[in-house]
Amino acid sequence: MILYSNNDDHYSHRVRIVLAEKDIACEIRETSNEEAPEEVLALNPYHTLPILADRDLGLYDTGVMLSILMNGSPILHFYLFILFQGLIAEFSC
Repeated sequence: MILYSNNDDHYSHRVRIVLAEKDIACEIRETSNEEAPEEVLALNPYHTLPILADRDLGLYDTGVMLSILMNGSPILHFYLFILFQGLIAEFSC
C-alpha cells in the first residue's frame, strides 16, 4: 500500500496521522500535484492528492480512506474489495 501525499496538504496530514496512530505499514511518497506521476494521478479523476494506492485500486476521498483505515488494518484488503465491487455495481446499472 502506498500513500501519495502532499507535505503541505492538511488532508494528506490527516491520513498520515491515522496511519501512524494505527501503526499501519504503508509506504509514503511525498510529492505535489504538479510533480506526481501521471499514472498515479490517473487513479483519481480529480487529479489531486492524497491518493492511497493498493494494487490497481486508488482511493482519493480522505473520508473513505480514514473510515477504512480506522476500522482495522487486517481486513483492509477486504474493505477495498467490497468498495471496488460496490463501485462496479453502481456504474453497471
